[in-house]
Amino acid sequence: MFRKLIILLLAAGCSFAVTTKQIDDIRAASSLSDEDAQTLAAFIDQQFDEMLNADDLSGAVKAMDQLILRKPKEGQEQYKSQFVQTLKENIASVMNVVDTWEDKTFAAGFQVMMARMASQLDSSEFFQFARSLSESSQPSSRYWAVKICLTPNNLSTIKQGGAGSEELLAALKDMSAQEDTALVGRNVSKLCSELNNDDADDMLESLMNRRMEVYSKGEAKNEYCDAELFKAAASRIEAGNDSLKAPFTQTFAYIVEKYSIALSPENTLDKKSKAQLGALISEIEKNILPGLGVSDSSITSAIQKQDYQALQESYNKVFGGEDSEGLLPEQLGFTYQAGQTPQSLSI
Repeated sequence: MFRKLIILLLAAGCSFAVTTKQIDDIRAASSLSDEDAQTLAAFIDQQFDEMLNADDLSGAVKAMDQLILRKPKEGQEQYKSQFVQTLKENIASVMNVVDTWEDKTFAAGFQVMMARMASQLDSSEFFQFARSLSESSQPSSRYWAVKICLTPNNLSTIKQGGAGSEELLAALKDMSAQEDTALVGRNVSKLCSELNNDDADDMLESLMNRRMEVYSKGEAKNEYCDAELFKAAASRIEAGNDSLKAPFTQTFAYIVEKYSIALSPENTLDKKSKAQLGALISEIEKNILPGLGVSDSSITSAIQKQDYQALQESYNKVFGGEDSEGLLPEQLGFTYQAGQTPQSLSI
């Protein structure tokens, strides 16, 4: 239904079929008339129409390839301006509704195609497009806003402070402060690990505080994706970032406390969440905490035994209790806001 709606919208401005020869002739010309610009825009709309109306992904890719083959050449500023503007409009229209498509396989493939076409833009236009995706209400758009920044060329441009990168990072910081989707957070964490600078610290602090809030309310899903966040945060803590210590520890405490629900008599934790939380705890305890000077696997051991009492004792040992400071806050050198113990889940 939604694919058909977009097809109608894209096709509304195009009452005739534009041939590739017409576009090749326009592309070969030294200037672009108003009529040529309209024809070029109609061709791009037409190719999106074909992509969206294709029987399968292979057909959609063929239509996309015909479009990419006619991207601007060096020095074609007028052609480039029209090409980029119409391309961005069409990509944005698709990305805003792709999550609603019933055919999830086609939707996933289309997201990859949209990212590939966005990569045809130069850095300033590309980063402007990524910023618009980061502001979307759709998780898949925000996912790709960061995903397409992780290509080697784009990473290099961002690290070098290329045109548009400062504004892009500011938008990603704003997004991170509100992000409640673990899959998007994983990409942000990977980007932060690559950047490894003050901008990365700002994004990680925003994201970690947001994830801490999500966990405190019992609303986290796809929990294992947060392994990337803990890896990136631990790396920056090792590098001297003190601001990440408290949210790192408190969020981990929430995660262990949430898992403990599965071992309690009132078990209300679903099997998927239990498995993801168990894998995440094991990853943090075995592969991340040792880098911070905490070599203790008592929580994982209690989980393996499915021993509720042992898990409670290990929780106090690692995070602190009424009679002990806790290995992690002691090693990192900070105290909780409420005193010696972390806050409990508000669920």
